[in-house]
Amino acid sequence: MWRKNRYPHNVLCYGVDMNRNFPGHWMEGGASAVPCTDTYAGPEPGSEIETKNVMNYFMSVKDNIHAYLSFHSYGQYILFPFGHTGAEYSENYYDMMEMGEASAIAIYGRYGTAYEVGTTADVLYIASGSSPDWAHGTQGTPVAATFEFRDNGYHGFILPPEQIIPNAMEVMDGLIAFLRKGKEIGYFTV
Repeated sequence: MWRKNRYPHNVLCYGVDMNRNFPGHWMEGGASAVPCTDTYAGPEPGSEIETKNVMNYFMSVKDNIHAYLSFHSYGQYILFPFGHTGAEYSENYYDMMEMGEASAIAIYGRYGTAYEVGTTADVLYIASGSSPDWAHGTQGTPVAATFEFRDNGYHGFILPPEQIIPNAMEVMDGLIAFLRKGKEIGYFTV
């Protein structure tokens, strides 16, 4: 039940929220400069070794990346950039929404699990410094999304074992629909 990494930036409090540590609108809302908070964004953007490793690997294969997907728990959301305060919609917001809605329909079709679709700032909360926002907004990856898995609060982060495979199956259905719709509207042609 630990949200952050374990780096000791402070004598009393450990860790940085990796979903707040990426450059590009870093610390522009929904993140904290206080090391003891759960949303501590780190001393500077990209400060953590985990963030650096993701960024370095991403940059080494960037020309072959057509979508960036991040998987989290929980809440049953499909979230798109952007999450920072005052965020505007991406130029291909409507395309990503179409893909997300196709995904949510496919997820629902398996077991009746409802997912909400929209930008992080619109449907969840303000949260700056996420990796999908960095990949899309800073690196120009055409499509970026976060899938927040089951459930919507009853079990929270501790999904019962009997729900793990159903969660995986419905999300796989959603991913297939997401990519199929993306290809249909002109993405993933390579």
